[in-house]
Amino acid sequence: RRMEQQAVRVHAIVEERVQQQLDTILAVEMDKVRALVEERVQGRIRQVVQREVHTTVCEMQVRLAVMARENERLQTALLEQLEQSEVSLRSLFWPVSPSTTGFVSRFMKWLWHCCHRIFKLFVWFFGFVDTPQENRLDGLRARMEALRHAVSEFQESGATSGDEGGGASDVPEMPQSMRRHLLM
Repeated sequence: RRMEQQAVRVHAIVEERVQQQLDTILAVEMDKVRALVEERVQGRIRQVVQREVHTTVCEMQVRLAVMARENERLQTALLEQLEQSEVSLRSLFWPVSPSTTGFVSRFMKWLWHCCHRIFKLFVWFFGFVDTPQENRLDGLRARMEALRHAVSEFQESGATSGDEGGGASDVPEMPQSMRRHLLM
């Protein structure tokens, strides 16, 4: 009986060791399979990404080539337009040049002189004469001070009538003086 118990115990110990070795071998093999599968998946992902990058680069090269051709066409058109405008500008200012003589050039000079004088008269008559910088700043300061005063009045009237709480109907109306200064 003892021998049987010992045999059963030895058999259980051997079985346990065999199971441990099998588990170890299985774990090692599972790691190898997992590494192999990950390597294959990464390789396929690399291929897909490389294909996508390649097609994107090819599309961008085609777009760049189209844009370069369009740019060249636009540059050519711009140069042609500049040449035409230069000729037009020369023909426009030719009569006014000091070296020209004749009726057309004298008439153009006289017309330019008259327009210039009429413009100066208009500016003087309607008061568009440039005021000195100090007068402009003084006027601006006065308007800003009036605006500050109107805003403080508006805030004070809003603080006294807006204490009840409520909605948008409690907002006081903008004073007339503030409206006038905002519209200046």
